[in-house]
Amino acid sequence: MGRLRLDKHYGDAILDDGTVVIFYSATLRLGLLALHYASLATIRPCGTRELRQWLRAAPMTHGRAITARCGDIALAWHSCGAATPDVVLHDEPAGALHWQARMPLAEVRITRAGESEATGLGYFETLAIDLWPTRWPIRTLHWGRFTGRHTSLVWIVWEHEQPRQWLFLDGVPACLDHFDLPRSFAFTGAASGTLICGPARTLIAQPVSQRLRLLGPLRYGLPAMIRNLKEEKHMAPARIAFSDGSEDEGYVIFEKVALA
Repeated sequence: MGRLRLDKHYGDAILDDGTVVIFYSATLRLGLLALHYASLATIRPCGTRELRQWLRAAPMTHGRAITARCGDIALAWHSCGAATPDVVLHDEPAGALHWQARMPLAEVRITRAGESEATGLGYFETLAIDLWPTRWPIRTLHWGRFTGRHTSLVWIVWEHEQPRQWLFLDGVPACLDHFDLPRSFAFTGAASGTLICGPARTLIAQPVSQRLRLLGPLRYGLPAMIRNLKEEKHMAPARIAFSDGSEDEGYVIFEKVALA
C-alpha cells in the first residue's frame, strides 16, 4: 500500500438562466503514480447534459478570484463573503483530511469562445487528503451548500459508528440541528433559523466507476473504496427563515456519497 495524496478542487454555479455548472480538478498520487483529472458538467433547465472530461488537472489561478480553464471555457469565482476556516476533518498518525470552503458565496462568470458571458452565484472548496481510504471514518457522506442573495450555508455530515457534522453560516461555525434533507434542517449559532428546500432535481446519480472509465486500466490502481463510490447530487430552490423574522432565498446543491 503506497503513500496516498489527493488534492481536489470543486466549484459550482447556478447561472441566471437556471443552468447548473459543476467543476472538478484533482490530482491523486499513489506512491510514484500520479493521476490527474478535470471535468466540467453543464446541466440545463430543459434536462440536457454535457460532460467534458480530461486526464489532466485544469489550469487554475488562486488569488482575489479563483479562475479555471476547461478547453475553450473560462470560469471565474469572485468571493462575496468570508471563507470558512481550514478545517481538519480527521487527523491521525497515518494522515489527515483537510477541507476549506474558500468561497461559500461567490459571483461566477463563465465565458466560452464565441458566446456572451454567463453569470450566476456559486461556491468553491478545496480538499486535501493523505490518509488511505480504508482509514476514513465515513460510511455515508452528506454534503451541501446554500447560496442566497446575502447568505451562505455549508454542511458536512458523516454517518459512521461515531457520526460527525459541521456547519458554517457565512463562513462562521454554527450548530446543525434536526437534519432532514432534502426537506429542511434547523441551525443555531450567531444566528439561528431553518433552511427549507423546495422540489429537488437530480444533477448526478451514478456510480463514480462510470466516470473513471476515462482512465482505462489505470483506474484499477485506485483504491477500491474510490472506484466503488456511489454519488447522488441534487439541486433545489431554498430559503432560510431566520429566528428574527428575516429571510433569504436562493438554491441548494447537496449530495449523498456512499462508500463501499
